[in-house]
Amino acid sequence: MDVEILPLTSTDLPTVTTFQPDGWPDITKAYSYYIPASFCNPIKMKVGSKIIGLGNSIVFDTTAWLSQIIISADYRSQGFGKLMTKYLIDLLPARINSVNLVATDMGYPLYKKLGFNICAEYLIYFHDLSPIKGMESAVTSKDKFMYYDESHRFILEDLDYKISGECRSNMLDRQNLMGAKLYIHEDQLIGYSVPNLGDGLIVSTDVGLGLRLMARQFNDKRKLAFPSDNISAMKFMEQVGIKPFRKAYRMTLGNLLKPKLEHIYSRIGGNLG
Repeated sequence: MDVEILPLTSTDLPTVTTFQPDGWPDITKAYSYYIPASFCNPIKMKVGSKIIGLGNSIVFDTTAWLSQIIISADYRSQGFGKLMTKYLIDLLPARINSVNLVATDMGYPLYKKLGFNICAEYLIYFHDLSPIKGMESAVTSKDKFMYYDESHRFILEDLDYKISGECRSNMLDRQNLMGAKLYIHEDQLIGYSVPNLGDGLIVSTDVGLGLRLMARQFNDKRKLAFPSDNISAMKFMEQVGIKPFRKAYRMTLGNLLKPKLEHIYSRIGGNLG
């Protein structure tokens, strides 16, 4: 079988739409972002003239993420997912010592065979009620914040590094940080929310603030995912009677990062944890 792996280009975007998995965020929007981004490597797999697979890597300083590896249903269980994943890993710069991804139940066995190990799990919630009973006090609470501007870059990148364990300055650009809110207490940044980054990143070193931001976002977007390491968030959801819809698994190949996942109240998404 004639297999070819090539860079994905903007002319391929109409085809990307046909790969959209049920329950995933809009992958066309994601790939539209990856294609021009200098730190991303979106690729396509072709058999003959037909695109049968997509994949992407996101490269930071010494860490990287594999994202949205999708093989067309007609070509699954034939080794193409393994080939795509290995190709993305081989593309990474030599300085990368930790490769990360978020796996569904379907993808987990493949990544396990390639040497990835589970290091955390994410709890994913959905709801169709508004507002959720028990969340009213959290949702109506007011917190003082300031909108992000470039003068805040150092303090935001510093806290993001302490929480994520990664230097992600190339991702924290003006486009992604548009509309970001910073929460400062006694001249210290204690939390931030970035609605334009994936599902809407929420980080807080203050439990009360984190729960309030999480509750507001959940009532607004009706979807939420956070690491099970965040016991406070998990207990809050139990108290208001909301159970996780499903789980996903954060997996690592190489050096194990030590993120402070207990401070994450909403993850970015399946592409970046």
